[in-house]
Amino acid sequence: MSDRERFVAIRRAVDYLEYAVAEIAKSIGNPQWVGEGDSARPRYAVPEAQIVQLCKAVRAVSAFNGCLNMLPDGFYAEILMLLRSANDFTAEIFYLHEGFQSEAPTVDQQRFIDHFFEEHGTTIDEIIANPPRASVVERKKIHASQARLLAPNNPHEMQKRTAAIDAIYSGYTHGAYPTAMELYEGGTDRFHMRGMPDTPRAREAERQLVLAVHRAFNAVGVIAWSTNIQSVFDLGKVERRGFEQSAACEGIDLTAPVAEGDPDASL
Repeated sequence: MSDRERFVAIRRAVDYLEYAVAEIAKSIGNPQWVGEGDSARPRYAVPEAQIVQLCKAVRAVSAFNGCLNMLPDGFYAEILMLLRSANDFTAEIFYLHEGFQSEAPTVDQQRFIDHFFEEHGTTIDEIIANPPRASVVERKKIHASQARLLAPNNPHEMQKRTAAIDAIYSGYTHGAYPTAMELYEGGTDRFHMRGMPDTPRAREAERQLVLAVHRAFNAVGVIAWSTNIQSVFDLGKVERRGFEQSAACEGIDLTAPVAEGDPDASL
């Protein structure tokens, strides 16, 4: 299949995710404007788990759109940096969904929600006066929750795979030595700092984007289910199946497990 066909298939999948998140936002209602003049900021009135999930989904879809903008120019390292964040966001959506299933968040989940809504300002002076705290919930707990939801028959293996993926992406996020040297090309004896289109590295970035978008169908699906937007949930099942059968997924092992016997855990 051609690059164009694969790109169009990914674009359609991300368009659905964007539509779904917009519909979820509508169902929750508009935020209020807090403050006056240039300092006014949109904020939701009630600091609850579904707002956290919505905001994480917004950031994930925004990251996917950024990846699509960079994909034709082969900015694979930058795409993987964005995907590290997007994968974190989807994992956090699953983490909070576990609390929804049990009808009450755990102590750690509530701490995660409270920490999310803490305000520390947006200027240097505000941050110095009120420095943000480090994350209050260990990543391994978030990964464990995601594993229980998506792979109930073998959560330990799923958790190990997630940790391995995180380790790979972290190298790109923090500029590890090997990731910088991947930009060096023999023959031309130069670093590629304007992308590497039409190379195996660009194709790998596309493959990782496909996997991240595929996982996001599940994450957006659990929010649509918990907010009772059946039409968005049902359309998501159709769009996901279409994506899996598209040119974008051809030859890719879509290994993200799907929860068995739990209709609200996945599309």
